[in-house]
Amino acid sequence: MILCSCNLISANNVKQIMESYPSYAKIPSVEEIMEKHGCSVVCATCAHTIKLEIRKHYESLHRTV
Repeated sequence: MILCSCNLISANNVKQIMESYPSYAKIPSVEEIMEKHGCSVVCATCAHTIKLEIRKHYESLHRTV
């Protein structure tokens, strides 16, 4: 599913980026996710959805956001 149409970031892209972070690292921001993907926030419409994906990832690891 495409989360950011400006930068063509999908839920899978966010998942892959999140999996590259060590489990002890701080929770990345939307801006950090975008930077890892090689882009930047354009219109910010996707920010909420990307935050939900970040939360979903950490909850799957039994960590709280």
